[in-house]
Amino acid sequence: MKFIRRSITLLMLVLLSWFSADAQNEDALEAYYFYSPDCPRCADVAPYIKELSKGIRMRGFVHGKGDAEPMPFEVRQAGRFTLWRYDVHTFPSLAIMKNGKMKQMLIGEQDVRDAGVLLRAFRNGAWSVSEVIEKKPQKEFRVIGWVVSKGEYFHNPQFYLTDRQQTLLIKPWLPIEAVKSPFRKTRSRLMSDVIGKPLFLEGTATKINNNLEFTVGKELSFE
Repeated sequence: MKFIRRSITLLMLVLLSWFSADAQNEDALEAYYFYSPDCPRCADVAPYIKELSKGIRMRGFVHGKGDAEPMPFEVRQAGRFTLWRYDVHTFPSLAIMKNGKMKQMLIGEQDVRDAGVLLRAFRNGAWSVSEVIEKKPQKEFRVIGWVVSKGEYFHNPQFYLTDRQQTLLIKPWLPIEAVKSPFRKTRSRLMSDVIGKPLFLEGTATKINNNLEFTVGKELSFE
């Protein structure tokens, strides 16, 4: 009987440790929002920030004089040192933090509006591009970033995944171009359809001349 009780107790402790670890991993993500009273783009993105704060711990840092947009989370005045510490040069900006360290900085209204996509990807095991460059993973991994194109699209296209800090060369996994069939109302997706969009991808990286090239295994969704 004592053995059974001890076994049950041990099992409960293990389960509690698992749940606690998951909770800590989930709670490790938070966001720091930087804005200014005289920034029109900050006013435009304010409703989105308020909605985003319902799903993540958020702190606000406001810089400048005037009446700042009230937020449903704590907001502090940000001096030059605070802006320098987080390398903030433009408003609005949003720093995604994990365990007290910056995981991703979003600069400007459009990138800030993509924060929800990045947060969901991070919560599903994604790395930022900078983390991939730093860790140089040997196995399959997940990454989130924006797709950008360099060179001439139809003659010498080069595609990269970026977190606005670093870039990762990526093999095109969609056609460059396609001829629309007269028998179909729609065409297949092209690389041009994903340029400028944040994508959650899974694949592998190969080292080529001290650089990494990412091969997409599949695009991931949150469904």
